Amino acid sequence: MEFLLNWFQEFLLYKNLDLYLSGGSYAVHYIPQLVDLILNYNKRFSGSPIKLKAIALGNPLLDPDIVSSTMSSCGHMETSQMNRSF
Repeated sequence: MEFLLNWFQEFLLYKNLDLYLSGGSYAVHYIPQLVDLILNYNKRFSGSPIKLKAIALGNPLLDPDIVSSTMSSCGHMETSQMNRSF
């Protein structure tokens, strides 16, 4: 969070613009954590909030054992297909 706040101080042009966060693969673990920090920051401080507009997570890294157990009822997709790059 400190990095983001310092970045906005260094690049004032972006401070009042909407913030969009996106990432693929393992970012699915980090972006939600950063979003939580941003939302908590906006609740705690009365100053200028960080204008988080949206997030996008693509091609998240999935645990094949968890996915196969939850998708077993679908029957049309094998675990190996879920981890394939397109």
